[in-house]
Amino acid sequence: MNHNALISVLTISFGLIASATTLATENGAPSTAPGIYGFSAGYMPPVTDMGAFSIRSSIYHADKNLNGTGEDKLKDFSQTVKSLSLTYIKMTEHRFQGANYGYGIVIPMLDMEIDGRVPKADIAVVGSDSGLGDIQIIPYILQWHPADNLATNTQLQIQIPTGHYDKDDTITTGTQSLDHFPRL
Repeated sequence: MNHNALISVLTISFGLIASATTLATENGAPSTAPGIYGFSAGYMPPVTDMGAFSIRSSIYHADKNLNGTGEDKLKDFSQTVKSLSLTYIKMTEHRFQGANYGYGIVIPMLDMEIDGRVPKADIAVVGSDSGLGDIQIIPYILQWHPADNLATNTQLQIQIPTGHYDKDDTITTGTQSLDHFPRL
């Protein structure tokens, strides 16, 4: 087995092992801040000396919260999430496994509100939070261009718990507290 084939096998094996040990997020919610990726996510910015800055935003609103059988989990439900994220992505001319290497950072600002009632217990579910979300550091992006109109990439994102989190709050800008991390 040649050197490149061995590296490919090791890279794929590591990816499969890492994905098999990944932990689930709360209620299946994504941990990536809203407004980060959308259409054309396979395309990264072109190689430049400075990299690319962008501001991405999204507004999400829902008026239903359904369980797995399609029944309302909450009545009189309303949830709104507004996000504004500053993103920096630097793609380089360095290549690995036929892909361009890059890196980046995403800094999200969030404004969230939730309102509803638990149907059987008639308990209010109300909350709001706004401020800095969890910052994402992207130490590597590998982007391939298998055809002129096709691009795909893989990334490692490390989420830093910089957002507000309190286990007793209904809604928070962060996904976990810094208290869960060991002190050095």
